[in-house]
Amino acid sequence: MIYPGLDNIYAENPTLIANGVATTGMIPNQDFILGWIQEQSIAVNVE
Repeated sequence: MIYPGLDNIYAENPTLIANGVATTGMIPNQDFILGWIQEQSIAVNVE
């Protein structure tokens, strides 16, 4: 995603961002059209 005025930060490995917030790091995934792409997810503990 792109947001005006902000720079993206890509974490290669799972990273703790804040208390209860973490990223999965880069996950390779094969897309039918694009081939191999890198995905990244964020996990948030909302409890």
